[in-house]
Amino acid sequence: MRPTVALIALGSNQGDAAAHLRTCASALLRRCVAVQLSRLYVTPPVYVREQPAFLNAVAKVETTESLRDFFTFLRTLERDAGRQRGQRNGPRSLDVDLLTFGDQRCESPDLTLPHPRIAERAFVLIPLRDVEPTWCDPGTGRSIALLLEDTLDDSTQVRVHLDRAWEALQQS
Repeated sequence: MRPTVALIALGSNQGDAAAHLRTCASALLRRCVAVQLSRLYVTPPVYVREQPAFLNAVAKVETTESLRDFFTFLRTLERDAGRQRGQRNGPRSLDVDLLTFGDQRCESPDLTLPHPRIAERAFVLIPLRDVEPTWCDPGTGRSIALLLEDTLDDSTQVRVHLDRAWEALQQS
């Protein structure tokens, strides 16, 4: 079976957020045919503002698994990190969002592909640009550069988070 390229957004703002993201990235490295990791970014909370800042990243992976099997694996990573599904957009130990899975489309109660809110989230677009600088939104055809122009303004505070252990994973 030929590998499918998937894009995955990673986020955490509870406990040792960097450790949660490193553990997730290590699991992806063990499970996938190929993995490319963005830098880590510190981003302010967007929807529920009264919570700690997030660490965010994007992984571009190649997998030979089916969509459902891979999605189940990603949910297991969240659960293993202690993810409690409670308040929507609230604090979380690990958030793993499947953004795209090849060119597959999906509309189900637990998964929509491509992810419907990629284009409005700077905390996804900035790390996505690291691994897919020429990416275009499948819904609108707009480039990542144009989408970032729409989502970034002077109030958007996103900065690179330096983490030597993450940098080592990027080189794996």
